[in-house]
Amino acid sequence: MNGLELAEAYYRQYGKAMIDERFPHISEKIAVGMIGPGSECFGFDDEWSRDHDWGPGFCLWLTNRDYASVGEELQREYRRLPDHFMGFGARKTSPGEEWRVGVSCIGDFFARLTGLDHPPESIAEWLRVPEHALATCVNGKVFADSLGEVTRWRRAVGAYYPEEIRLKKIASRCITIAQSGQYNFPRALKRGERFAVDAARTRF
Repeated sequence: MNGLELAEAYYRQYGKAMIDERFPHISEKIAVGMIGPGSECFGFDDEWSRDHDWGPGFCLWLTNRDYASVGEELQREYRRLPDHFMGFGARKTSPGEEWRVGVSCIGDFFARLTGLDHPPESIAEWLRVPEHALATCVNGKVFADSLGEVTRWRRAVGAYYPEEIRLKKIASRCITIAQSGQYNFPRALKRGERFAVDAARTRF
């Protein structure tokens, strides 16, 4: 079982009941899923990657207004959920990475990933967000999002780069290829610098 499967099963068995029972007045406005950094969100985790930031858990996202109203209480209830699930022990969390699961504001969560509190719109904003940060916005899975705000973020990023940005990215890669393969590689080869040769070839 990978982390995404574990997260969804954990939510279905414990999280949904907790939300429905404790927060019925706002249950339809709470988005739930597992997205963000880490191999579990990308679906690349295996038995060797369970040593940190892995285990039963999921994300709950609220609007700023709803977070101010019930955020802390929802987080307390989330922490009361069983920490062992389906034979797996408590989630192993690295210091400073507690935010990966639990309750957060939608805008704050995506701002942590991209530096923006809204999906990138202008050319400057698209260029400012690293590619890996955009990937963390569209990986994983959303289990519930009746309000649609988390999905709106993911769709905006998932629609891919504006054409002008796409062409700039291609041009940048072409320059890197030329520098590494046509220039650095043959010069390093002539000098007999094997490490530099391998580095240039790898980058090419």
